Amino acid sequence: MNEQPVRSKRSRRLRSALILIVGFGSLSLLIAAGFSVLTSTAGGESLDTIDLPIVIKAKNPGEVVESTFPIANRGTKPIAYELSPSCGCTEVRPMSGTLEPGSTLDVHFGVKLNVEGEEKNVTIAILEGKERKQTSTIQIHAQLPESHKVAPDRIDFGMIGKGKAKTVAFHVEHLGHQTEGTVDRIVAVNCNRTVAVERDAHTEGFIARIEPEDRDGMIQGEIQLLVDGSKELKVPICGEITEPIIAAPRIIELSAGTPVRVILRRIDRRILCEPTAIDAPRGVSVTMLKSNGGSTRLAEIGLDDPTRFLDKEGNRRIRIGWDFSGVRCEVECLIKP
Repeated sequence: MNEQPVRSKRSRRLRSALILIVGFGSLSLLIAAGFSVLTSTAGGESLDTIDLPIVIKAKNPGEVVESTFPIANRGTKPIAYELSPSCGCTEVRPMSGTLEPGSTLDVHFGVKLNVEGEEKNVTIAILEGKERKQTSTIQIHAQLPESHKVAPDRIDFGMIGKGKAKTVAFHVEHLGHQTEGTVDRIVAVNCNRTVAVERDAHTEGFIARIEPEDRDGMIQGEIQLLVDGSKELKVPICGEITEPIIAAPRIIELSAGTPVRVILRRIDRRILCEPTAIDAPRGVSVTMLKSNGGSTRLAEIGLDDPTRFLDKEGNRRIRIGWDFSGVRCEVECLIKP
């Protein structure tokens, strides 16, 4: 590399805004015309190196993507150096040595990336002399871009009322080149609920359907996909089967003189009318606030004397329920003295 004069601090700050990109393991650095690559990072007898970030990209998991950066001795005396990477995933050679006056050395380095979508920020410190004084730092950003992406990235059924079915459409995005002649396909569906996945007849994607069920609780599982004939993708399944009307929060704390508001909501977004009955222990007041005619209602819960609810075991939990024409909604109350 041709030597160029060391520029001012202001010039070095301008150069720091640039990015050197190394594409898919190439050893070449793209350098903006008119800017020096080397910069003195500590005055006097000290090594010069680049002060621009280096971006390197890998193609495949497990690949060590390599590149180089220069160090130069522009002084009049030999300088002993040692290189110290911040990550054990980084290979550097030579790790140490002595650079003679007027000499420039290309340091080779490599960063290993194991998972698609992984990014690593690595620094390589340059230590000089017997004191191992740090004079400059090389900044490296390593990337392993994803080759495929599922959109959306999870099958989220949200809240589903008991006895209701729901479908979610999804598809695979090929971010690179799709292998010719291969077809994305479903390998398995593992879920604690009955979920079926089939090809969408109108698109190139898929449709996941959860069957009606009367057992409430969380929905948990995953879909295993095979893309390009060999690559496996896993898509999480989530959601909740619940009563048609829910309360939020479902657990509240009650203390004397401090009313708590609870939101009652129909998950199908239909209009929520007045409750036909409210179940609450004596000493607990439940007031339905004015309705706006939508799918939610506000209730205010108050307490006068918390001691009346304590039993021999010191139990301080009670339940309050609303009945909407046969559909029940409850909250659990923790009584605080």
